[in-house]
Amino acid sequence: MLAIQTSASLAAETLRGEFQLLPKPIEITSPGAIIASKQDYFENEETIRELTDDARWIFSGMIYGYAVTWILPARGAEEEFKIEIMAQIPAEDEKLKTISVNEIDGTIYVLIEYASDFIQQKRLEAWRGSLFPSAAGEASSPISSGSQREALEVAIKEAIRNHFKKREFNQPQSIQAIVALAEFPQIGSGSGTYRALVNIRIGLNSVRHYKID
Repeated sequence: MLAIQTSASLAAETLRGEFQLLPKPIEITSPGAIIASKQDYFENEETIRELTDDARWIFSGMIYGYAVTWILPARGAEEEFKIEIMAQIPAEDEKLKTISVNEIDGTIYVLIEYASDFIQQKRLEAWRGSLFPSAAGEASSPISSGSQREALEVAIKEAIRNHFKKREFNQPQSIQAIVALAEFPQIGSGSGTYRALVNIRIGLNSVRHYKID
């Protein structure tokens, strides 16, 4: 659990992050609309819904964190990686907004922000404490059959791998951990893939090893 301390001087902050979207025949209207409203700046409802879901997933991961269960492939066991958000920002939350939408060389850049409240800010500050070590990971997902979310999830898995390989001499059987995004990920696309680079904080965790025969 997070050790959250109250502070009268703690001011809530606004989280911001940028998405890059592949060139599509969409119409860009004036920015500043709430993402969940009907004044979409995309003609494609699926695109705006996916963007909204990813933004909520990321900002929620920065504030509340994710519960991760990872069974590593070894001794005949198949790899299994599950990541679940601990709590999620509601889709209708009016604090989730589009700040700007720009097109540069055919790529759409969407800047989104979320204005955290006082309680959420305390969670952010708690995650930034020295009790939670940091780790970075990078991954990609094919545009033809994957998604930005998949690239993000695999990047989180790689960050967890990088953290524990420095601490575990032998490959563990499974890892369970609570992690949080330390900052908004770097998300992009190119050469037929979505790319994601994440920095995470590692919270409570449990490592299970194979029994010695």
